[in-house]
Amino acid sequence: MSEPTSFTRGDTVEWSKSFSDYPASDGWALNYAFTSIGDQQTVTGAANGDSFDVTITAAESGLFNVGTYRWHASIESK
Repeated sequence: MSEPTSFTRGDTVEWSKSFSDYPASDGWALNYAFTSIGDQQTVTGAANGDSFDVTITAAESGLFNVGTYRWHASIESK
């Protein structure tokens, strides 16, 4: 499963992501920035073996303004 193309405020959104060059088990961290006019939200992936599980809880998605967002993923060393 990959990044969502859309979701509704107040819904829980989940997906998994893996990068062969940056396995979660080797100490890498995955972060997402969702940006829209006047709003930016960040989400961090949780290590699950070599992959990352990403969850936007219902409470967190409720904080997103309604609109169109761009997202950017970044990997960094812990």
